[in-house]
Amino acid sequence: MELTSTLEKQKRRSKTDSKNRTFLCGCGKSYLSYPALYTHIKTKHDGFNPQGTTAYSLSSSKKRGRPKKPIEEEIDLTKLLIDLQMHGGSTDAKSELVDSPLSHHINKYTSPLTPDELPLTPDDTFAQYLIDTSSQVNASNFHQIVKFIETFRKCLETQKSTNVSLIPDHMEYFIQHYIPLNLPSLDRSIATKLAVHFSQWMLLKKLTDLKLSLI
Repeated sequence: MELTSTLEKQKRRSKTDSKNRTFLCGCGKSYLSYPALYTHIKTKHDGFNPQGTTAYSLSSSKKRGRPKKPIEEEIDLTKLLIDLQMHGGSTDAKSELVDSPLSHHINKYTSPLTPDELPLTPDDTFAQYLIDTSSQVNASNFHQIVKFIETFRKCLETQKSTNVSLIPDHMEYFIQHYIPLNLPSLDRSIATKLAVHFSQWMLLKKLTDLKLSLI
């Protein structure tokens, strides 16, 4: 009993602890946990992440035990599409996105890029994701994915975020708040799975090391 009590005291962290406050709001506030940061942003910034906001708990951390598998072995994008009942067929992304605000970025690429060649802007990232995904889905399902990406793109513009590596950090607000207000016809469970698929694609392409808190 005495040993358990000692361990609990060692693990307990004070709210005034200045160390390990790795959840940083762009306004300068820092917190010990993601829920605390999320509550602060929701109440003080109307749910919008100020520029410079970071949540390092979402990133991969070193843990004791057996070595982690390479990220390529952990991610199965095809299985995610199968779970969504979207896998199968292929679509010409360029012809399907003629009227899309992303068409200019789609037309810059003739094929998926290697990790070393990947783009650095959100729009180029969305374009590459749609090109990659179009080879695995039919036109009907591709349109659903495009609607999801274009809506998320608008959400990202309202938050004035241009940091590609932090894109997954905006997904929780997008799923929980933005979609119900701006695209209520999109099933939230489908949107969540698409958010996971897109974020896993970003991890696989080494565009981010953030993992969704809603997974």
